[in-house]
Amino acid sequence: MASIGDLIPEDDLQAFDDDECESSSVEEILALPSDFSAQERAEYDLQVLEEYELRLRIGTAFDQLETIRQAVQHRAQYIDDKKKHARGHAANAEAEKTIQSATLLVQVLAKRYNKNYARICSLRPKGHDASSDNSAGARLKQIHLDTDLTIANVAAIRTLGDSKITGSWIWARTNKEWSTHDFVQWARALMQKRRDDEAVSLRCEEFRRGREACRTFEGAWSKPAETIGHCRGMRAYAYKQVDMYKDKRAEFEAEYDGARRKEVDSEQLDHMRVSACHLLFYRLLTISRSPFVRICKS
Repeated sequence: MASIGDLIPEDDLQAFDDDECESSSVEEILALPSDFSAQERAEYDLQVLEEYELRLRIGTAFDQLETIRQAVQHRAQYIDDKKKHARGHAANAEAEKTIQSATLLVQVLAKRYNKNYARICSLRPKGHDASSDNSAGARLKQIHLDTDLTIANVAAIRTLGDSKITGSWIWARTNKEWSTHDFVQWARALMQKRRDDEAVSLRCEEFRRGREACRTFEGAWSKPAETIGHCRGMRAYAYKQVDMYKDKRAEFEAEYDGARRKEVDSEQLDHMRVSACHLLFYRLLTISRSPFVRICKS
């Protein structure tokens, strides 16, 4: 089974160091606009390529940030698992090895992001002001390897003073217009939410069908148990089956009531949770499409 160390990307900082020795008369390195200074880009008329590379690097930076956030979350989970489950010297040593590998992965990913961000800064116009920039790239900053690669414990109870603690900027969201990257991540989270809601609805339906199946078998066996013409052994066996399915039905009801919130109806078919904002949006959308509103507007 592959370990987390196998997932660490190999650093390619020295990929082009020995180029002069290895390159032949045919091979030639194709330089990017970020490899030149601003004066050289103006001299060689690379403004169009400069703009395209800047857009590509900004998109890459957002993808790198998402990968870094996932890696930080994984490391935090490894630390939490060690606190909860690691017992003994061997288990603690193995858990610490996994944590160190996860920390190394986070550091490597953050360094790669910083290298890409340095290229973005070199491609931006001189005197660029992020406060007056309304584009998505204005959110990008350099990652501080000691302070920015942290995450708050979402499972811990909030205490007095937590609202004054400023977390890392990599988790922050801006009030400016959404970028395409933000919308993609939001759409993925929405699809995951809908799949989870569907799984909850299916599980509740399985509980109800199991309960009703036991009730049906209980009624089916109660008829021969109450029939006087049958022998005592057959009726005794029928009563035994009735009691068994009655106990099974009680188990289904107990498990269903324990897994469900108290305010949720046991007969509710759709367990999709919709926010008030979505409800208002859907209501306005429904009203705007009604024939009466279209007639009034015309």
